[in-house]
Amino acid sequence: MAKQFFRVSGTYPGVTTRNSHIPPEKFHHSGFLWCDMIQLHIMELIREGVDANGIKVYVDLPGGPEVTKWQVGQALKRMGRKP
Repeated sequence: MAKQFFRVSGTYPGVTTRNSHIPPEKFHHSGFLWCDMIQLHIMELIREGVDANGIKVYVDLPGGPEVTKWQVGQALKRMGRKP
């Protein structure tokens, strides 16, 4: 299996503290990773508070939204959040 070019986009959640507010911020991460590493990256984003439904994964192979659904689903399974 070859490395895949990927791009992950989503929105970091906003943070409100007693004295300040940081608004939500959109992000785009990209690079060349193995499928397993893309899932680890998604797991890290979910732990940081990014909404799993807002994550989009684009790879250099045709696949469309099914790629996102599968990658995010696999990441959630690995985290124990999905049966």
